[in-house]
Amino acid sequence: LQVQGKIVVDGTPAKGAVLLFHPDGGTSTSVSSGQAKDDGTFTVVTDTKPGIPPGNYLVTVTWPDPSHVASDRDKLLG
Repeated sequence: LQVQGKIVVDGTPAKGAVLLFHPDGGTSTSVSSGQAKDDGTFTVVTDTKPGIPPGNYLVTVTWPDPSHVASDRDKLLG
């Protein structure tokens, strides 16, 4: 299925947020993902292909602090 959406926090687009869709039950082990653009919109991909298999998913979101610029030390530490 083609899936797209928009993620906002307190009315502000969550630019750069990464969404991971983990299968909840079923036989699929592929994790699908999407990354929010400047306006908060995202498209879900699975194994580099657009879309996601039908089913139930648990979704996790990681949203880096846009005001924090990683130092070289931060990058080395992951």
